[in-house]
Amino acid sequence: MNFTSIIYLPSRNYPIPADGIVQELSLIGTLIIPDLEKLYRYDLWFDDGHLNSRGAVVLSEDLESRIKN
Repeated sequence: MNFTSIIYLPSRNYPIPADGIVQELSLIGTLIIPDLEKLYRYDLWFDDGHLNSRGAVVLSEDLESRIKN
């Protein structure tokens, strides 16, 4: 039984990883990709690589139910 979770945390407006990387990471554990449509809103980012405090809340709320289980 594998309990490893890998959370993909993007930079603003970067695409999800290529299929090959997604497949490799999925072999290690459960790959969790946040709802990027919610997360890519400009107002949630301090700069291209860092969420602001509101962005952190949106990410946390999105991931909460997936990580709990």
